[in-house]
This record gives sequence, structure tokens and C-alpha cells, in this order.
Amino acid sequence: MAEMRVSVMNCLYRLTLLPIAASLSIGATAATAPAIAGFEPLTARSAGTALCSRDQVWCVTAAGARKPLIVTVKGKAAARWSPEAQDDTIQMKPVPHLLRLLDGSALVPVEMRAPVMYSGGGGEITTLRLILVRPGSAPRSVLSLPWKTDLMIRACFSDKDATARAGACHDEYQFDGQLTAVKPTKSGLPALAYLASAQSYPRGASRNVDSSTQPPLKKSDLVWVKDRACSYRRTFRFDPASGRYKPNAALPACDQYSSR
Repeated sequence: MAEMRVSVMNCLYRLTLLPIAASLSIGATAATAPAIAGFEPLTARSAGTALCSRDQVWCVTAAGARKPLIVTVKGKAAARWSPEAQDDTIQMKPVPHLLRLLDGSALVPVEMRAPVMYSGGGGEITTLRLILVRPGSAPRSVLSLPWKTDLMIRACFSDKDATARAGACHDEYQFDGQLTAVKPTKSGLPALAYLASAQSYPRGASRNVDSSTQPPLKKSDLVWVKDRACSYRRTFRFDPASGRYKPNAALPACDQYSSR
């Protein structure tokens, strides 16, 4: 990959471009929120406070990257959940939605945000986890999904590269997930419809190919291109035997959007 080349010029580009590119990419990620439908919204009374349902029965909060997710019901602690593997670089953030189930339990979505830094670029890769909270039982993760990706990777290391790239000196990758809850069944756990959408820029961008070995770009190549292999639909249903949601078909391998 072009971004892996090491040289004095590489170091200079890193110093000058990294702060700008990384801040632009991460800022764009923070400004948009993937959709969750069929869940009730949660709101906070003020910045830094818990996210709560309108009737104030259910509240969700996470104090930081290494702090557990805390769920309360009617003001009493109902669950404390932490990911199985701790990673100090990953920030856990509750999503302002919750789905109450027929048996008094709830599905609580949480984002696991992983910052990514490259020479002259950066971004963020986010995974969505659904936590099943049953008062009186230990909370557990029942679904993990690719959710949001926004990456910018430098592809120019010289004026020659910039010319060959028609001035497009960064490859960009975006991935968005959407989740919709279907009406709950008698078991209380709904089916979930998942929609994934992926795209890259410019035409031909790939993290699996060294861009410097590709033919020169034309102005007509400076467009966002939908990645059809990584844009797909799936239906997830809860499997009591495994205690997790399972898709109606395997998810495609889309490492260039999910790999750090």
C-alpha cells in the first residue's frame, strides 16, 4: 500500500498533513449519526448527563472509554456492562435510543468508536453493539455490527504522484449502517433489519492495492463510487441456543472499511 512507504518526504507529509486530515475526517463522523428505527429516543437533560426515556424510567450512561455502560430502571441500577476485551483506544458511547421488550427487558445500543491514524490521514471506525438488559440478570452483548467508517488515507508522496492522481491526493472510504426493529414476537425479541452502504473515492481506490502502481487518474475518476459488494441487506433473528442474533446470510468480508 502506498501509505506504508517510509521516506524523509513521508515524515514531512506526516507532520504537515496529519492534524488537518484527521480532524476533518473525525469531525465529519461526529456530525452525522447512523439511523436506528423502531427504537424509542433517549434524551439528556443537559450535557454530560444520562440519556433517559421520556418517562424517565430507563436511563443509560457511560462515563468514558474505560468506564462501564450503566443502565438504570426507575432510578435503580439494572446493569453495568463492559466489553469483553479492553482497548484503551476505543471509546464507548451510548446511542440515544432504546427498545423496551415485552418481558420488561430492553435492548440498549452502544457505539464502540476506534480512532485510526495514518501518515497524512486518519478517521474513525465504529462498531455497533446491542446489549440485552434483563433486570436481575447479567447484561450481555447479543449483536455486533459494522456501523460507521470514515477514513482518509494519503496517496501522494511527490509532485509526480499528485499529477498522476489528478490532484486527488487522498483515498477516502465511507461505510454507514442502519438498523430497524421489526415488531417484537411473543418471545419479546424482535427481528432486526440491517442495511449497509459503502463507498470509496476516487474511482478504483482500494486498501488492498498500491495506488502508485495503478494507471493515472482522469478528472472523470474523481467521483464517489458505491461498493456493491459491501452494500447489502440482512435480517437478524435472535437464536435462543447461542443467545445471540444471527443473520439470514453471512456478512461479506469488507476489511477495507472495518480494519484498522
